[in-house]
Amino acid sequence: MTQVYNPSEIDIKMSGTAGGANHNKIYIWSDIVTPTTGNGFTFSIAEAAFTTVTNIQLTPQLNTASVVNMPFLNIKSYTNTSVTVNILTSASTTVSLLGAVVQGLTFATNLTGCTIHCRVEGY
Repeated sequence: MTQVYNPSEIDIKMSGTAGGANHNKIYIWSDIVTPTTGNGFTFSIAEAAFTTVTNIQLTPQLNTASVVNMPFLNIKSYTNTSVTVNILTSASTTVSLLGAVVQGLTFATNLTGCTIHCRVEGY
């Protein structure tokens, strides 16, 4: 369920102090999205009609007890109409010279049950 709202009490000047001249009302766009790819998943925020994005907060959710399956996110890019993220999960590789298992990250390939809680602020 997408929510866009403009609470009147959020009234920020460009310098970051509340109220006064040259201020912008901050709008908040919020949704839960279901990713389809780990490498460059893009979701639209166009309905918020931002002219400037000031803050993006993303939290992945996946019900798992395995560290290997837990998703990690980073913002790849954004515009005033969309956000693109990379979703990573743990990957292990055996290093034959050392005979050891090395843990690293790779783009997520199995996103079953994964959702991203999104909050984007702007004016």
